[in-house]
Amino acid sequence: MPINICGLIFIQCMKHIIIDMMSLKKYISSIGFCLFGLLLLFAFAAPAAQDNGAVVRIRAASHGDRVRMVLTAEGFVFAKSTAMLDKNRAIAIDLRRDIGSADNAKKSFRVLTDKGTVKEGSRIDMLKSVGLTLKGLTLAVTVPDIKEIKTFRLQSPSRMVIDIYFASARRDDSGQAAALKPLATQLALKSFVVDAGHGGYEYGIRGTRFAEKDFTLSFARELAAVLAKSGRDAVLVRKSDQVIPMRERIAISNRRGPDIFISIHVSSTKSATVYVVPDKPEEGGRALGRHKKEVSWRVADSIVKNMEKEFSINAHKTELPLSVLMMTKAPAIIIELPNPDEFSYDRKSRERMMSAIIRGLAAGTRDERHTAPVNKPDPGAEKQGAVKAAPKPDAQYGNNAARKAEKAAEAKMERKSGTRPAKNPGRERQESL
Repeated sequence: MPINICGLIFIQCMKHIIIDMMSLKKYISSIGFCLFGLLLLFAFAAPAAQDNGAVVRIRAASHGDRVRMVLTAEGFVFAKSTAMLDKNRAIAIDLRRDIGSADNAKKSFRVLTDKGTVKEGSRIDMLKSVGLTLKGLTLAVTVPDIKEIKTFRLQSPSRMVIDIYFASARRDDSGQAAALKPLATQLALKSFVVDAGHGGYEYGIRGTRFAEKDFTLSFARELAAVLAKSGRDAVLVRKSDQVIPMRERIAISNRRGPDIFISIHVSSTKSATVYVVPDKPEEGGRALGRHKKEVSWRVADSIVKNMEKEFSINAHKTELPLSVLMMTKAPAIIIELPNPDEFSYDRKSRERMMSAIIRGLAAGTRDERHTAPVNKPDPGAEKQGAVKAAPKPDAQYGNNAARKAEKAAEAKMERKSGTRPAKNPGRERQESL
């Protein structure tokens, strides 16, 4: 009997324990369901709260001489927002005075573009050369070579429209051309082909505030305008934002037959470089005309010296067997200007840089006024649309050192015999190049 009583007591105790455990399980389950419900509530409530905040939708399009940006407001109205050029020639769009009064503005403010949402501190390229950066409630827009902006507002829906005009439109700037005309009149050379590097989908270097293709086009236009105002024949290879293959650029120069070919590019640093043909051709390559090489080298040395004198920057001449230098029949140089992110190109600095280049051209070609050979246009190249390599001079005269040694030997023979040896016809052809 005592054992049965103990068994009954044990069973009753276990029964109560199991009942209590089931109650605890229900309690825990209830708490779990409540927490899950709260999570769902927050998950659905967050987007709803965000949708009720301030949103700016931005789109941009290129219209020839300008870029138009349209900002559309959602959750607020453009009333006191401003857009202006800062000291770095970037556009600062300040939305604080309008969005600051909107509900949940700072918590849910978003900037939406066709390329996605603009995140704080990050950059999105609206177009190939138009960058957009978000800083708090301020937007920074970078466009290369901005001349001016014009802003106006529209309603239903509320919009801010910004028209951005380019500084390259100053290509007919008579003030700059007049200031540099006295320098340009000192040039011995009469005809120029000016090439703006890159173009179209070939951007070149892309900086914070510029794209190389836009900067080179603007600078090349100004240089050509200055040369033209001084009575020189200046031809632009590229007149707009277009792709021109290297072979075609060379063909254009060979068809025109200029006194010199100048290609404008941008450096990745603050220094400047002028590229010229090598002193000796590449292994298996063709020897270059003596006149072409000597003119290119003199001009490059002179431009480098004038840049260093004018701006106290590092500038140097570099030899490279680039196709545009080797295959153009005229003397040719590539000028790599200091990077616009590292070097200020305000109106005065651009004029000084142009002045350094023109003075370099004048000093480097001072001896060409009476001795420069005529570089005739090549009508065959224009008809065929092909590039012909420059004719190969006689091998024995392709080296200055060899020619000087031969000249010294001739002089020695003349002194010894008292008679002058017959001239080498091959040499006469080389001297006339």
